[in-house]
Amino acid sequence: LALRAAEAAAAWPPWPSRIALGLTIAAFVVLSGLYAAKALRHPQAVAEEWRNPVKLAFFPTMSISLLLIAPALPPEASGLARMVWVLGAAAQAGFFLAVLSNWVGHRPFQPLHVSPAWFFPAVGNMIAVIANTVMDVASGACSHSSKATSRVASVTPRKPPIAARPSRESSTSITRFSPSRM
Repeated sequence: LALRAAEAAAAWPPWPSRIALGLTIAAFVVLSGLYAAKALRHPQAVAEEWRNPVKLAFFPTMSISLLLIAPALPPEASGLARMVWVLGAAAQAGFFLAVLSNWVGHRPFQPLHVSPAWFFPAVGNMIAVIANTVMDVASGACSHSSKATSRVASVTPRKPPIAARPSRESSTSITRFSPSRM
């Protein structure tokens, strides 16, 4: 996405972002295939990862990857992008609920189980919304947003001139407490 934005801003040809996208998709397919092979050959290892409270949080990264690939697809492939997004969003919802129910369940957690990776499931939910918005903007589905923004700006009250604003010493302002006043 960043490369595509840079291409547009600098009037570059589209091939750098297309190459990066191709490499990204290839890496996703290879890693997903390897993990699927692991799940088929060693299901007990995957089940053990699912039971581990830290490793459990990494399962939604598969759906997050799909959610990030979808808006990176070229505008000509908007139908494919929408299908990839729907698949990623459905997988994300399933992983989020499964992970959350596993965490909320009856299993006791130790302080060593708490990890920054626990943000992955929640971040995936935000990425789903952001990716959908990026695809809508790219496809022109949000062309009405500029009209809505200008309409909101025209009815939003403007701040009064500086001279009409209450001073910091006014009784209507919030008093700040500093060591000298305490």
